[in-house]
Amino acid sequence: MAEGFALDRAYLDRKREQIRRDIAYARYRVGDAWYKTPIVSAKLLESGEIEAAFIIDHTVSGSMTVTEVELREKSGALIGGKSVRITRADATEGIMYVIRLRLFQAVESEGGSGAFDDMQEGAPGS
Repeated sequence: MAEGFALDRAYLDRKREQIRRDIAYARYRVGDAWYKTPIVSAKLLESGEIEAAFIIDHTVSGSMTVTEVELREKSGALIGGKSVRITRADATEGIMYVIRLRLFQAVESEGGSGAFDDMQEGAPGS
């Protein structure tokens, strides 16, 4: 592994926990409409990933295709989002959607190609 500046493991752990705490709600897009939905759970996994789960609500009537999902802070600020394509026939049940975020440190590859590798020392338990 290439030598380089390394962020402290405890610092990265605190940032992971801060991101987990910042997750307040999710939104999903159907057509031109956005729907706000509460977070069912937000937790820090043993792997160091931040996992947030929410339900794409069954009360949206008829068949639908979700095209985007987002996580938001309490202030409404965007944490992050993703384009998706989730099609659901008319149903009486919701869809549980789980997002996993990974915060890690990257270091330049030893080959000098300009590529970067995962620096596992920044992950919990390493």
